[in-house]
Amino acid sequence: MILAVVFAVGVGTVYFFQKEKAYPNPFDVACTQEAKLCPNGSAVGRVGPNCEFTQCPKSSQSQVDISTWKTYQSKDFGFEFKYPPMWTIKHWKGGGAFYVCDEKRVCGPFPEGISANFTISVGSNEGLGLEQYVLSPARGEKIVRYVTLGDERAIVTVSSYTAVGQYLGENLWVTKGQFIYHIGSGYQGKTVSIEESFGTILATFKFIN
Repeated sequence: MILAVVFAVGVGTVYFFQKEKAYPNPFDVACTQEAKLCPNGSAVGRVGPNCEFTQCPKSSQSQVDISTWKTYQSKDFGFEFKYPPMWTIKHWKGGGAFYVCDEKRVCGPFPEGISANFTISVGSNEGLGLEQYVLSPARGEKIVRYVTLGDERAIVTVSSYTAVGQYLGENLWVTKGQFIYHIGSGYQGKTVSIEESFGTILATFKFIN
C-alpha cells in the first residue's frame, strides 16, 4: 500500500513538471540579442516584456560634450552624423566613400593605403537583405554581434581571413532602402571594438529623407 502511494505521488510529480514545461510562463520573453550604441561608446540591450532598449547611463552621457560638434550631412545617400570640430571628412562628389579623420591625420586614400580613423562606404544592397549581403562568401565576413545604427538593425563583423596576431578591425553594416552602409575601422591598429573607438560619433548617426 505504501509503495503504491509513493508510486502515485512520483507519477503525479513527473506529470506536474512536464505540464509546467509544456506551458511556459507567458511573461518570459526572449528578446533579440542586439545592442544600441550610447554616446560614451558603451552599448545597452533589449529587456522587459516589450523588449525595449534600456536607457543609456546618464552619468556617461554627460562625459562627452557634443554641443560644439559639427554636423556632416549627405543628402545623396540620406544620412548625417556629428563629429568633433577639429576632425575632417573627405568625400568626392558622386562617390560613395567617406573618410573620417581626426586632426592628426592627412585624410584620404593613398597608394600605400587608407589614412582615416574610420570610413563610410555606401553602395547598392543589390536587393538583398542585411544578412544575405554581409554573409556573401565573396565578402569573407563573420558576424560577431548585432547593434542598432540610426534606429536600424545593424551587424558588426570581422574578416574570416584574419591571420593569428593580425588585426583588420571591425566592420559595421546596415541597410536602408536601396543602400548598404559599411563603416570600416582597423586603420589605427587597435584591438578595440568599433563602439569603444567611435561610439560617441556613431550614436549621433541617423538617416534622413
